[in-house]
Amino acid sequence: MALERASFVARGRSLVVAGDSTALMSALAGVEPVRAGTLRLLGRDVAKGEHLPLVGLAPLDPVLPPKWTALEYLSWSARLAGSPKSAAAALAQQTLALLDLPSLAKTKLEALGLAERRVVVLAQAVVARPEVLVAAMPLAGLSGAPAEYVLRAIERATRDRCSVISVARTDASSPEHVLIERADEVLVFASGRLVRTGKPESLPRARLYFLTVRHNAEALRDRLALRGLALGGGPVRHFVELAREEDLDELFAASLEAQAPIVQLVPQDRC
Repeated sequence: MALERASFVARGRSLVVAGDSTALMSALAGVEPVRAGTLRLLGRDVAKGEHLPLVGLAPLDPVLPPKWTALEYLSWSARLAGSPKSAAAALAQQTLALLDLPSLAKTKLEALGLAERRVVVLAQAVVARPEVLVAAMPLAGLSGAPAEYVLRAIERATRDRCSVISVARTDASSPEHVLIERADEVLVFASGRLVRTGKPESLPRARLYFLTVRHNAEALRDRLALRGLALGGGPVRHFVELAREEDLDELFAASLEAQAPIVQLVPQDRC
């Protein structure tokens, strides 16, 4: 995993992961190995894959078999998860009912809109009744009614199970912020490091900025330190926490003094 010095214990039932979350989510999905250190989910060793029988995976926008109906897709998902053929169809029907999706049962996947596809992927993740739902950015790029539609499905899918859900945005105007507000704990990663952790209401009030600096980053770090600000991350992708609006001016002044152009600056609103 491309994470440095990340040490955390999440004790709640719902965990939201924000920022550069790919490494952690890929490890939980069994896509990337844990190369050093220890990662456990419900006490199971992730490096050894011990957690996988407990997990239902909802990746972001996977390729779906276009000619299958939603019911066929969920039935095969249940069978691939180990359910006998005789029970798979019933599990699929029950899951469609659980997520309030019976109208999609006979709809071909190629005919679904983005929000409907996201919900069907969530449904296949929980069709075999896993203990933990691991979902990658299910609300990314959605807003308005489509976002509300997926959010309702997430609520139903996580009602009786633990969840680890990643988000693309943390700002208060984003539909994803609802997931943060309702989470038991939140982890925020930047540049391969864990920069924030805790319950939503306990997280620092400073605003987190992700920035890309390709030249003279160390000089910028030194200039910011003189101003009482800490530049983290590197060597190219960095982060900084600014408690005051005036600190933005200090950031730009330090960038000019250090001759370290900021080629990208992405604010993340308070979690």
